[in-house]
Amino acid sequence: MLDYAAHASKYWTAAELREQFEQNVDADWRLAELLNEEDPIRDEFWNLVETNLSAKNLRLLFVADRIPDELATVVEFLNEQMPRIEVLAVEIKQFRGDSGRILVPRVIGRLAGAPRHGAKPRQTLNRESFLRSLGSAEAQRAATEILQTASEHGAVLSWGTSAVMIRKRCRLWPLSQPLTVGWLCAESGRQGWNNIQDFTFGYAAGPYDLPPESPLTRRLETWAEEFGDDPFTTRLNNKDLNAWWVAHEDAPAQIETLKARLATVLDDLDNL
Repeated sequence: MLDYAAHASKYWTAAELREQFEQNVDADWRLAELLNEEDPIRDEFWNLVETNLSAKNLRLLFVADRIPDELATVVEFLNEQMPRIEVLAVEIKQFRGDSGRILVPRVIGRLAGAPRHGAKPRQTLNRESFLRSLGSAEAQRAATEILQTASEHGAVLSWGTSAVMIRKRCRLWPLSQPLTVGWLCAESGRQGWNNIQDFTFGYAAGPYDLPPESPLTRRLETWAEEFGDDPFTTRLNNKDLNAWWVAHEDAPAQIETLKARLATVLDDLDNL
């Protein structure tokens, strides 16, 4: 473990790590899950990886079903003495019973409240900061009307660090979280999670494996296809999203169309 840490910045580069990571077919989804964000900015993440490698800001993990006292002592000592490197041991005990198997983790070596070096986390947007970031008054008005329509038709607005997601609960949706039907990005021209850009409308078609003939699947496909023949939309370049995006500067002229389509799909999801 210490040998890996000592040679990490010498033999590993962020570019090589990124290349290996993105060989996974579901790399975007894995990154979103890792960061607990639906719209992580990939370049920003890998720039931070490069910064941390260069500065030797590392986290070392020992994981086992039993952590001996001797190793726990070493972990706690190293964790206290190396402010730029966090050393943790994770003991995962397994218990079996009539109802199945239970895994109980215990973390050793975490210093409560200890400061760690690194970049400041990005701030989560709210309505005010999101609208300010749009720049032009026309784009701000368009976004305000879209958000108002979403709220009036029962949508849930989920604020991320670079976009707000328009989401709707549906009894046919297999996950506990609401279904996302739109993403409004704060920065014009900048691609976010799964290449969403500006004002994006559609749905995630990737890992959820909905039945192809289900009413929900058919309605979501129709929702995305509504934008296919529009001269003001561009197909999103991502296999896991069936979606189209509208440039911030083009949205004001099409605002009534966008609002009407959004209102209809939100109402339809209520009725499925």
